Amino acid sequence: MWSIVIYVLITLFATTIGAISGMGGGVIMKPSFDLVGEYNASEIAIVTSCSVFTMSLVSVALKFLGKKKAGEEKPDYLIILFMALGSIVGGYVGNLVFSLITQNASDAVVKITQNCVLITVMIFIIIYMNMAEKPKSLKLKSKIVAVVAGLFLGVISSFLGIGGGPMNVAVIIFLFGYGMKTASICSLAIIIFSQATKIITMTITGGFGIFNVPILIFVLIASVVGAFIGRFITKKVSDKGAKICFLCAQIIIVGLCIYNIVNYSLQV
Repeated sequence: MWSIVIYVLITLFATTIGAISGMGGGVIMKPSFDLVGEYNASEIAIVTSCSVFTMSLVSVALKFLGKKKAGEEKPDYLIILFMALGSIVGGYVGNLVFSLITQNASDAVVKITQNCVLITVMIFIIIYMNMAEKPKSLKLKSKIVAVVAGLFLGVISSFLGIGGGPMNVAVIIFLFGYGMKTASICSLAIIIFSQATKIITMTITGGFGIFNVPILIFVLIASVVGAFIGRFITKKVSDKGAKICFLCAQIIIVGLCIYNIVNYSLQV
């Protein structure tokens, strides 16, 4: 019973922050679930993918059903669509890589690898987002660049089981020059496509059979609640506020990753 409460609270916090910052929430859930230690890497990948997909779907729906503000920045939806298409292919490839590693390595080694890759990515993102008040951008319009970027993000995020949010936001800002809040909602739209692909792949390969479904249901409910809370807060904060929330989450994640690497290294 207490384990359900812990997972629900983690999910609620992660998806709320994910909805505000465009991270999706998986990047917080993955190392946090590793810390709890009740489930293996494959089981954690399932619950994070389902939770992040649910939260992103609800958040994007709320965004487009809500009232539009005058002067609100509008992204190039074709760019986002091409990134999403690239992330679908990347998500499939990343899932294959993850399956290959889990079949040939212990759970502790898999989690150490994931946390090492994740902490490296987070450090680069923190450095980039803090380089200036407004991070430098290439302001590109190329659909080919969007596909390649989506492919790369899909592979990394699927392998890590995090939804790719922090990377999505940083790459969207760097390549296309959108503001933080616009990049966040674009990131969530891309996550919907990449995580849908991963969930379909897991369903076809029978991956859901290894997970405790009642817990998954509770976590999905928490994801929906997190999406509503996150959307409510997003309306109240500025781009700067969203950026602060984003960066604070990165610092927490780095701390969790360091702890997990040390913890699982002792088990090898």
